[in-house]
Amino acid sequence: MKELSEILNLVTSEFKNNPGRLQALIGSQGDQKLARFFNHITNSEVTTDEEAMKLLYGNIPLTGKYRMLKARAKEKMIDMIFLGDNSRALKTPYNRSLYQAQRNILVAQLLILKGKRQPAISLLKSALKAALYYQHTALAVAACRLLCYDAAYNGNSEALDYYETIYADKLRILLKEIELENLYNYIMAKVTLSADYDSNTREIINKNFTKASVIYKKYLSHHIRLYYHRIAIRYYHSRGNFEEVIKVCHRFTTYLEANVHLAQPSRAGEFALYEMESCMRLKHFERGKQCAQRCLDDFTPFKPPWLQFQEYYFLLAMRTGKVRDALEIFNTVTSCSQFKRLPDIQKERWRIHEAYLNFVLPDELPKKQFNLFKFLNEVPISNRDKHGYNFSILLAQVILLVNIGNLDKLINIEFSFREYMRRNIKKSDHPRHYYFGQLLRMFFKNNYSVSGIESETASGLKKLSSVKQTLEETEVIPYEMLWKMLIEKSNALTKVKLTINN
Repeated sequence: MKELSEILNLVTSEFKNNPGRLQALIGSQGDQKLARFFNHITNSEVTTDEEAMKLLYGNIPLTGKYRMLKARAKEKMIDMIFLGDNSRALKTPYNRSLYQAQRNILVAQLLILKGKRQPAISLLKSALKAALYYQHTALAVAACRLLCYDAAYNGNSEALDYYETIYADKLRILLKEIELENLYNYIMAKVTLSADYDSNTREIINKNFTKASVIYKKYLSHHIRLYYHRIAIRYYHSRGNFEEVIKVCHRFTTYLEANVHLAQPSRAGEFALYEMESCMRLKHFERGKQCAQRCLDDFTPFKPPWLQFQEYYFLLAMRTGKVRDALEIFNTVTSCSQFKRLPDIQKERWRIHEAYLNFVLPDELPKKQFNLFKFLNEVPISNRDKHGYNFSILLAQVILLVNIGNLDKLINIEFSFREYMRRNIKKSDHPRHYYFGQLLRMFFKNNYSVSGIESETASGLKKLSSVKQTLEETEVIPYEMLWKMLIEKSNALTKVKLTINN
């Protein structure tokens, strides 16, 4: 049902200026059951298959008939996608050309099947011209393949040589594009669920970057440029070289500006987002804000890239002390319908962000009820990321327990926190995690207070601030700021206790 609803959303968006035509198309075959089914989904009267079956067939669950009806509905919707004004909905010449070339090739194939070769060849030539200009390599290969067959079928050796030359060249480039895609996909499969790079992941990234560099030097297409720069960004990111990440972003952005016919807002926004994240890691927050504005200009609200950007926008607000902005971003994202469709790891990260937001929100700002004791059960994927998100989860527990004054629970997790630090956090790999962990150990040892150990904690803070390494990826609030907040909360808690005892 979810899949069907999403396809219908696309269909209705294409007919939003002419809903009457959509309704006429739905009922054009006289299938009343199908028309009723469409109406139920469109009006959000059903959300599950069980509800739909009951409305359509009564209390008798006719599973087989319903499955056949659902299959017809899906086919009908897919057909209707092509009846909408898709070309006008696509905002850039690059996206329109991609749609039009694919449509022309598909229609040409259908015409050939029906023996109408002349109009088919005209469409294929048009599609090939657009595919070459906009560097849609796969479409150029598909068009050339059919044109080669037609030239041979008509005994036109000159045309066959012409199309065969293009076909061979673009097929060679297409194979390299696919190879680059695979190199990038293997990298992403290793890094998606973790904020850290283990030795195996770094080795894969290094090897794939080397292979990608060889391809990039020898073959050039828009697709190859795009995936090479994506791999290069991940390579320098894994080495902590965020200055180089920013340079790579600038190179690709300059390339897009010089080739406006290949430009897409989503691509420009993507590289602005990479740059924004690197600026935040380098604590260049003003430059990060400039990148954020570019993302806001380029991304469509509530679409997947925009949702990913909002996470970094939230972190920018948290790291610069803009708590009200962070609260607004959090509420906007988590209350939208698309939030439920995010991958589990992204939803878990927002759950972690919520814990830190709950800690820093002043009393006068509204906050959602946060169940700390349910928290761990809601972030199982992140909990397995021992060198990355797991640290931020444990830290969230500590600060929230201090916030509510639950010292008994703090005592219970103190030993596990020490063991976690000993096993997973090395000074050489994560110095900021390490030094902040040392500050927390002093805090634990001194009965959750810094009274009497000010010189030791000042020395620890100095070591933390002297680390030349950038912010950790999972550092929702810079540790220097977080330590100050933690001590303020602890001091307030101590004063309350003294008042009660007196």
